[in-house]
Amino acid sequence: MIEAGAITALVGALENEGVAEEAAGALAFIVRQPIGAEAVGKEEMAVAGLIAMMRCGTPRGKENAVAALLEFCRTGGAATTKRVLKAPALAGLLQALLFTGTKRARRKAASLARVFQRCEYASLHFGGLSVRYAFAGNSSMNNSSLPGHVLVPLSISVL
Repeated sequence: MIEAGAITALVGALENEGVAEEAAGALAFIVRQPIGAEAVGKEEMAVAGLIAMMRCGTPRGKENAVAALLEFCRTGGAATTKRVLKAPALAGLLQALLFTGTKRARRKAASLARVFQRCEYASLHFGGLSVRYAFAGNSSMNNSSLPGHVLVPLSISVL
């Protein structure tokens, strides 16, 4: 399937409004396998396409996009995570999903943020803006008085 160009087709389909949600969902499943993550990693526009869907996709599309990025980082390891962390606008989009996304999107966004936190490059630097993720652990989330909400302390320093 990969040799037949399925990954290239799915990444291209992220730009097609009619099938973008399904394409992101399919990518989320494919990147769970190391060979799939490697193939997606070779597609230059994969991360950008998923981030674009996080920006202006449907609620389900945003869920699938953040799920795909999460699985991509988990399977691809530190090098993949560092690559995703360098993507412009990711910090703001992730924060928006944590606060306004569906329950599944919030859960996936929180998991992705924890993956970033564990990565040695948990600091994002975009033109003098430093954003550090500092997420509450599971015990804090379980003790929250607001069910379904994720506590997310963020420290933002402007240099």
